[in-house]
Amino acid sequence: MGLLQLDQYVFSKLRVETNFEHKLESLAPRVNVQIQAGLEPVEGVESKYRVTLEISSLRAPDGAGTLPYDVAFQVVGQFSVLEPSNPDKEKLLRINGTSILYSAAREMVLIVTSRGPWGPYLLPTVNFQALSKQVVAPAVPG
Repeated sequence: MGLLQLDQYVFSKLRVETNFEHKLESLAPRVNVQIQAGLEPVEGVESKYRVTLEISSLRAPDGAGTLPYDVAFQVVGQFSVLEPSNPDKEKLLRINGTSILYSAAREMVLIVTSRGPWGPYLLPTVNFQALSKQVVAPAVPG
């Protein structure tokens, strides 16, 4: 059994806009994804935490090509830490919690864009272990 349980998640913001100036290109442009994440305990509920993930896709830094869609969303998940005394629970939430929410968001974007003029759009994978230090969070009580 895992140490982290996703209890629920919601998309509090989901925006997908078609870029009609996009041209089919031989190579898809590289995409940078801008990510902001937050972590906080759920007030009054022991061992439950809220992870918030905000994402928007940006064009490659070299400016080559255009993206077929402009995507921005916020997804909020509530997680239970199944071993509250685990000293690594904050790291677990920062890395695994955000990874779980990002996976759900990638799927949502893929589903929505599959009905668009440029076809399905899959956000790139992200290494949340490398980004985990950027998660803004109050200290998780030990």
